Amino acid sequence: GAVARAVKQAGGRVVGVIPEFMKVRELAYEEADELVTVITMRERKLIMETRADAFVALPGGWGTLEEVLEILTLRQLDVVRNPCVFLNQDGFYDPLLQLFARNSMALCVPLIYCYIFSASAAFIALMALVVERREQL
Repeated sequence: GAVARAVKQAGGRVVGVIPEFMKVRELAYEEADELVTVITMRERKLIMETRADAFVALPGGWGTLEEVLEILTLRQLDVVRNPCVFLNQDGFYDPLLQLFARNSMALCVPLIYCYIFSASAAFIALMALVVERREQL
């Protein structure tokens, strides 16, 4: 909600994708320019995957973790090429990033391609997304 409100306040376009059960709990951002209602979380992820220009993981819970890990898997398989950013505020993702590094070394596979920035470098993260997106076009 906070990111959507800030984007809207800055004049940006907000698209929300929400399962019906969450909409019923009044968790939808009704001021979104477009609000797509789906039945399942799987449907939600598919729509976000196909429509997103980039993926940004803010500190969050199990749903955030599950969604970003799926995107990283799809990037590793070269199914998705859109940039993926971890906003590592106050080291929130440090243990996960350590696991990525350890897993990469143990399996002798390259580290999954993603951008990792601290909250203080959020502007740099957004600029990296813009630059990469322009290069893809």
